[in-house]
Amino acid sequence: MERIRTDFDLVLFDHHSDMQKPALENILSCGNWVRWSAGMLRCLRQIFLVGTGKKSESRSAFMLKGKPVSVIPAQEISSQSSLTKGLFSRIRRPAYLSVDKDVFRKDTASTNWDQGLMNMREFEGIFCKIAALQKIMGMDVCGEFPPLYGEPFRFRYANAKNSRANRYLLRLWEKAQSGTNHS
Repeated sequence: MERIRTDFDLVLFDHHSDMQKPALENILSCGNWVRWSAGMLRCLRQIFLVGTGKKSESRSAFMLKGKPVSVIPAQEISSQSSLTKGLFSRIRRPAYLSVDKDVFRKDTASTNWDQGLMNMREFEGIFCKIAALQKIMGMDVCGEFPPLYGEPFRFRYANAKNSRANRYLLRLWEKAQSGTNHS
C-alpha cells in the first residue's frame, strides 16, 4: 500500500481489527499495521473492517487518525443490509483488499489464532460486489498456519486446507483483474 499514489479505500477481511496501539513506541506489527497505515499513508481515505470478532472494535463507524472506519462484525456478514449500509454504499474509490485467513471458519482455513465465521461463498459474494463497484487495485493474503514442533500431521492438514483457500482467492483475484468477476 505504501507504493499506491492515488486515493484508495482499504477493505480488511480479518477476525481482528489490527488497530492496537503498539506495545513499543515505533514497532510496526501484525496487531497495529492498520493504525500505522491510517496515520502514514496519505492516499488511504477510508478503512472497512469486515468479519471482526466480539473482542475487536465494537463501534460500527468511527475515525482513526482522521480516516473514517466502518465495521461489519462477523455476526453481520450474512446480512445484506449491514453490508450495503456499512460497505457497499460507502466505498467510493479503488479498493485495496487485505485478507487474513483467520476471518474464515475453521472448515475453510486454519490459523493458529481464534477464527471467524465467514465461509468462502460469503467472501466471494462480498469480493464480487466490491469488484462490481470499484477497481480492486491490490490484494494481500496472510494467516498461514505455522509448522509446530511435534505436530507434523496438524501442520500438513492445515497447510492443505490453506492451499485450497489460497488457490480459490487467487482465482477470484485473477477474474477481477480480467474483468470477468462482476456479479
